[in-house]
Amino acid sequence: MRIIAGTYRGFQIAAPQGSGVRPTSDRVREAVFNMLGDSFAGTGVLDLFAGSGAMGLEALSRGAQDCLFVDNSSASCRVIRQNVQKLQVGDRCRVCRSDVEAFIRRPVPRRQQGYYGAVFVDPPYAHGAYGRVLRQLSGWQGLRDRALVVLESAREDALLDEGEAPCDGMIVVRKRKYGNTAITVVRYTGRGDAADDEEGDVPRQF
Repeated sequence: MRIIAGTYRGFQIAAPQGSGVRPTSDRVREAVFNMLGDSFAGTGVLDLFAGSGAMGLEALSRGAQDCLFVDNSSASCRVIRQNVQKLQVGDRCRVCRSDVEAFIRRPVPRRQQGYYGAVFVDPPYAHGAYGRVLRQLSGWQGLRDRALVVLESAREDALLDEGEAPCDGMIVVRKRKYGNTAITVVRYTGRGDAADDEEGDVPRQF
């Protein structure tokens, strides 16, 4: 794997070993970031079920302010730290070993409230955590208004359609399928009206 574009373009990303690890392919990652455009530039990024950290590192390369990586695997956290060290972006990254749902339930430090402009959610396909994680994020104080939540799932598990509201404060703005993988992009509407997203600041390249 490699970083596809931006400041660190071409950097080779190491991935944890094991059958339970499923890094996002370069093709899907490129498609995701083509969809997102510069919507997260200058904001904090949260990479949940981070694995190798490829999504968060790609975001850093493309202008994110910093990234918090969360994964429950010690092997994954070790590889993420190695990637961060090789890229020399330790001042812009934090790695947290934690169960993702337990992490979201923790109180958000004041300095991080309303801070994160993009969240990547890529649990193991059989994990079944998408709905729970979305519901938790809808009440999480770390999201800025109109933040984007990017869900990666198996193609057959992409049950939400554009315009649907999976929970209060969330609305699906784009869904795309690439081979066996589905990407669903959800907008956090905060206290705003979800209907505004039809003609709001959703990047037109979606």
